[in-house]
Amino acid sequence: MDYDDYYEACAKIRAKNREYLELFKQDLIENGLKDSTIRRHLSNVNFYINDFLLYEEPLTMEACMEKIAFLR
Repeated sequence: MDYDDYYEACAKIRAKNREYLELFKQDLIENGLKDSTIRRHLSNVNFYINDFLLYEEPLTMEACMEKIAFLR
């Protein structure tokens, strides 16, 4: 995979991840967490799905979950 393909795949994944983060945020709000706790959780999840998982190859959150399930 060349850089342009990698960049395009990551951009698509990040766009989908924005939807996941918004759903996660709404769930945290509905469960009554404090704003500071919500920000911290969102920051941690954002780093994991938009930086860590995309560092070496464009991995979607779903693909990573499948890998984790396989390791069990």
